[in-house]
Amino acid sequence: MIDEIKEQLILGLPIETELGMCNQLKVRDLIYFNKDLRAISLNKDHIIRSFADAKDKEIIDYIKSRSLLQIIHEVDDIKNSYINVFNKMFREDAFYEVNEDNLDFYRELLLSMNCIKEEKINPNPEIQAAIERSKRVNADEGESVDLSCMVSSIVVACGIPYSDILELTLYQMHMTFSRIGQFKDFDTTVVLASAGADKVKIESWSKDVNLFKEDKHAVSESQFNNSFGKILSGS
Repeated sequence: MIDEIKEQLILGLPIETELGMCNQLKVRDLIYFNKDLRAISLNKDHIIRSFADAKDKEIIDYIKSRSLLQIIHEVDDIKNSYINVFNKMFREDAFYEVNEDNLDFYRELLLSMNCIKEEKINPNPEIQAAIERSKRVNADEGESVDLSCMVSSIVVACGIPYSDILELTLYQMHMTFSRIGQFKDFDTTVVLASAGADKVKIESWSKDVNLFKEDKHAVSESQFNNSFGKILSGS
């Protein structure tokens, strides 16, 4: 979907849909809608996993029997988050026009417009535990980037005041931050190549930026088994 709308997104334009025009959230809106966006990013697997520790099989079986839209309407906190975001990005009461046939489309649209990657839950609990450990390690090593990191980096690199960033859309902010990183990588490789470093690949700083590439901590079942299968089996 993102390839079909990225021109409108980078220019801050609304997206035309059957529900009407979908307006982009700005950085200034994030403080009010961050919790709601997190709720929209939850899929059925996330909700089931949130009840896994309770070990209440009856509740889990009930959730499994329901569609995501049914769950949304039955959980007030999640439903209110959808209503808040749809009221802001579309129009008042727009969420009540969402049905089983178009829910996936509008979820993907809202997540893409706000640069939120839907986290996948691996059905193998051992693999999922390994993925979560990897995320924690990356965070401890300083590889996680939060809003303050992005905003301050843009201010330093572009020489603009913080007040200007408030008027950027969330997509523009993420793209600008990623482009700065790509530009700095380009500068570094040019310097290394000029100094005679071997096997330095110089890539264009203006090449396409993929904001939705898979995180490096993701692991497939075959990779997990190759790495840890023998250890877990005790052989």
